[in-house]
Amino acid sequence: MESLLEDIEKTATYGPALLESVSVGFIKTASRPLTKESKASIKDRILIPENLKDVIVPKLNAEIWKLLPSQAKIFEIKHQQTQEVLRLSLSAFATIANTMATNKKDMPATVVSSVIKQAIDGGNLIDDQFQAISTRRRYDIKKHLNPEYSGICSAQTKTSEWLFGADLAENLKSTKATSTLMRNSVARKDGRFTPYPRMRPVMQGQFQSSSLNWNRPLYQQYRASGHQSHRFARPQGQNRMLYPSSQSFQHRVRKS
Repeated sequence: MESLLEDIEKTATYGPALLESVSVGFIKTASRPLTKESKASIKDRILIPENLKDVIVPKLNAEIWKLLPSQAKIFEIKHQQTQEVLRLSLSAFATIANTMATNKKDMPATVVSSVIKQAIDGGNLIDDQFQAISTRRRYDIKKHLNPEYSGICSAQTKTSEWLFGADLAENLKSTKATSTLMRNSVARKDGRFTPYPRMRPVMQGQFQSSSLNWNRPLYQQYRASGHQSHRFARPQGQNRMLYPSSQSFQHRVRKS
């Protein structure tokens, strides 16, 4: 781990220094959290451009939301709040790029292109994190779903206004069909169906099977089959003394 960190530090390159006032302001921002009031004020100042309204935080489909446990709902809300902050940040970068493009006649072309490029780079990084959180939201919900429907949590799931797509019923039907197909395919081996799994050795001389009766003693297996013999039947009441089960006693009786 230390060698990996050293390698990262050695290969790091830094750009030209910022103005002192600019660097101090950003260092303070990175080293201390915003107060609740400051955060609310910044959010109020940043307005989503009209033609960026399609960049939205996907809502969780109502059919899944109502079935989630309380703790899972809390995590889901926190993820959505983080995505909303990223959405506002993306809008801020887009507005910077738009301001530079609008006033390009008043500034050198190199400055305009440089600022716009930096704004786009920042926007791309934010958008990547935005998508990563959507994937994380689906992953966190996956453990609460029936395994037959876990396919809808794939990173390839196309999001829209809803986290699991607009047509959840159709997506569920499709992923269940795929799950059933995979289970049936696994049942084949060498062109033949193998409905029961092979026994696998646990330790030397022992085997493990999915059958609940496999590792039980012979006596228990015999009784589980629903048939009993007089050799295994144990008399009840006072007659129990007439049929001692001790092997040593039976041996003495046979000798006599």
